[in-house]
Amino acid sequence: MVDRLSELSVNYRQSPIVGQAGRWYTAGPAAGDRAVDAPMSGGGRLCELLHATKHGLLLFTGAQPGAGELRDLANIERYMREGYGDEIRTYLIARREAAWAGLKVEDPEGRIHEAYAGALACVYLIRPDGYVGFRSLSSDPLPLLEYLNRVNEPPLQSEGPDPA
Repeated sequence: MVDRLSELSVNYRQSPIVGQAGRWYTAGPAAGDRAVDAPMSGGGRLCELLHATKHGLLLFTGAQPGAGELRDLANIERYMREGYGDEIRTYLIARREAAWAGLKVEDPEGRIHEAYAGALACVYLIRPDGYVGFRSLSSDPLPLLEYLNRVNEPPLQSEGPDPA
């Protein structure tokens, strides 16, 4: 009853503007679910970080990130900065020390990783309304870029006569 009144059980998994890549066999919020809150190691909560009028992109390193995964995540951050500017705020969620020029959240206890099923490198795009717009079980930038291109494309115009 409380979930219904507070609309915490509402999800948009069937919406055409959410998506995911990879086979998710573990828990974690699915595309279309409300983003999960978790405590941050230095104090504060993840929801406070994401509470904004912009999209939040969470780049999870996983427990043992390799050099290739960190390079992929750095490429995603660069693509977001260059292509979307302030529209998407990107955060690296790191279990271990990692050289990173952008915004970073240290997660040595793995609480945020656990809440998002981030044992492996993965990506979550959180919409301004607090729902997961996209998730990818990979550090590969391509699935995220394809998703963003799909949802940001203008609708196709009909081939009929011009009404003007």
